[in-house]
Amino acid sequence: MQKSVVVTGAAGRIGGGIGACLRQAGFRVVGVDMVPQPADLLSRGACDTYVQCNLVAACERGSDHTALAGAMSDVHAVIHCAAWPGPSATPPPAVVASGGAHKPIIGLEPCAPPVLLRDNVAATSAVCDAAILAGVQRVVFSSSAFAQGYSHAASGPQAYAPKYPSSARAARS
Repeated sequence: MQKSVVVTGAAGRIGGGIGACLRQAGFRVVGVDMVPQPADLLSRGACDTYVQCNLVAACERGSDHTALAGAMSDVHAVIHCAAWPGPSATPPPAVVASGGAHKPIIGLEPCAPPVLLRDNVAATSAVCDAAILAGVQRVVFSSSAFAQGYSHAASGPQAYAPKYPSSARAARS
């Protein structure tokens, strides 16, 4: 029997890439993202089916909650990649006061740090809750150093960390 995996953030670069790798490894992939399904998503091989769902809104009862619950049906694993991935364009006052505010190397998100934190935590909570209720055996969480809203340039060991997890191996076990 073919195992199914939900990949959140499937319309994005990382989620779409992970979904494509999982499909190549023989998994059925259910892509979940808040944006309307990109026209080329299925042809790129990022997923077999697509569910549009705002994960922050899925924290409460409603159509997004129902859509997320449906996506988790008969799924073996979840790989959660959906998030505001970069630091906020607006550094927190404490960072400015410390003199540590500088332009980060990667993209800047248009939301304030508290919004970035709220959305990333709420989305992760909704995914974990839905996975538990559906009896999903494994959840893989793709974390970001920027989940708190603002960060510094990578240095030391984190600068050499692998860019992509071994998704197929994580989903298989």
